[in-house]
Amino acid sequence: MFSWKFQICLSSKALHILQQHCSGLVESQLLLLSGYVHSDNDGSKFSILVDPLDVSNLTSETNEKSLQISVLVSKSNKCSFLPEDYNRAVKNVLTRCGSKDSIGIGSFFSVLGKFFVQTENGSSAFCVEFDVLTSAAKFEAVPINPVTIMTTALAKNLASPMSLSRLQGKAKSGYVTMDHTRKLVLMLESDPKVSTLPLIGIWVSGVDCVKNPYVWACCLRYLYNNSLNQRVCLPPHRFMLLLYCLQGNKIEFYECGLLNEKEKTHEMDAFCGSKTVRLDFDQDGLEVDLSLLKYGIKKNRIDSVAARVSDKSKYQRQDFLYLKYL
Repeated sequence: MFSWKFQICLSSKALHILQQHCSGLVESQLLLLSGYVHSDNDGSKFSILVDPLDVSNLTSETNEKSLQISVLVSKSNKCSFLPEDYNRAVKNVLTRCGSKDSIGIGSFFSVLGKFFVQTENGSSAFCVEFDVLTSAAKFEAVPINPVTIMTTALAKNLASPMSLSRLQGKAKSGYVTMDHTRKLVLMLESDPKVSTLPLIGIWVSGVDCVKNPYVWACCLRYLYNNSLNQRVCLPPHRFMLLLYCLQGNKIEFYECGLLNEKEKTHEMDAFCGSKTVRLDFDQDGLEVDLSLLKYGIKKNRIDSVAARVSDKSKYQRQDFLYLKYL
């Protein structure tokens, strides 16, 4: 369902600030920048646009897709993040996966960067490196036959051409339960009954397709949110996804589950990349392509942190009753 590529796009302003700080440094310094997450139409590629931090210029949309980026600036290539920095980055992602707050796609990623002077064979250049950490969970969504939905004000709004998602241009999500007549009942994520009623899945509206990263984030929150005490469908059982796409009027029904059901929960993916530029580099911005880190000391460190955090915050694996809804 999800196979991603990542790219960091440094704006000319952000690059200029990094160059200025690096030129005037005596010791290493940690600099905070602002990132904005953008994905293409099919959700296969992420671009994280990096700018100077400006909290006064955040709209509701940018706030949901934004994140703070820590960049370590130094005149030496010996600078490195401490293990505690990776601990914090991993914990931020895993804590967000288990949060009951509204979905903000930017908060499902942690980004660490380095900007330093690299000297080799008597010549010097700026080197920029970035690591993007996120959950390794991948989901499979299989189309299923439609199931009857109870007519409520929420269900009517979601199916309407004038739904809140369409009017506000903003994706929304919630949960799905089932009544005694085996009809689906849609619930807002803020509904207090969410923590007490048996939940069999989620609904998502205002996205282009099932591959949209917002859908992935909603699936993560359903699986790893400990405040949802009555989740009926948990691994190895699959949960239901109702999708209200911006294109088309039909509701799409899916059965979702982890792509690898034996995969340990809360494993992390790390996407890493670097680029070297001349000291007099003055072009409009810089793009750094990232690739999936599969092995090495850094990967082992990240996996170790994720395993420790996962042991402390595993969702409760109770013997949930599995409702057969097909």
